[in-house]
Amino acid sequence: DKVPGRNSDYLVRADCGYFSDDFIREVEDKGADYLIKIKRKNFRNFMKTKEWKSIPKEEDLSYCEFNYKCQGWDKKRKFVGIRRLKRIEQGDLFSVKIYEYFCFVTNLVEAPLEIYYLYRDRAKCENWIENVKNQLSAGNTRMDSFEANRVCWQLAVYGYNLTIWFRYLTNDDSLKQEPRTFQYWFINIAGNIVYT
Repeated sequence: DKVPGRNSDYLVRADCGYFSDDFIREVEDKGADYLIKIKRKNFRNFMKTKEWKSIPKEEDLSYCEFNYKCQGWDKKRKFVGIRRLKRIEQGDLFSVKIYEYFCFVTNLVEAPLEIYYLYRDRAKCENWIENVKNQLSAGNTRMDSFEANRVCWQLAVYGYNLTIWFRYLTNDDSLKQEPRTFQYWFINIAGNIVYT
């Protein structure tokens, strides 16, 4: 019921758990824009057969677009695939390119790279929430007061932002690490060196 209708600025963005004809049909009936990641396991070999096009200024990325009707669906829908070069391995005779595949079902008209980045923003948010909730213990505050829980959550977010700032000041490797890893490197190890 909360799905926005036609001519809305909102987008229904969902992970592969919502990749089903029933869910997509509900969103389409409301007239909303949607971007849903699909289960790669089912599509990986299928994606390898597609014609991939290069993306200017993005050497490691290529894309494909196609319309496809999954088993049990009433109609075809638009799919956008992104292929990212992970590494090149040396085979017996030739080098072999190893790719990571991403695929989405969508009704958006944006360019494939924009669609990829639009979904990736969701993944960043999920990572931030996971870090604050599980690694900085914001998910463990169970007080009787909503306000007390809100303050503890905000303090955890503040602590997370401080670790980002500290990591930013150190180097690129630490910037990519999770809070627990950073804590181990720069607090736990330093504490062990200072105190036996």
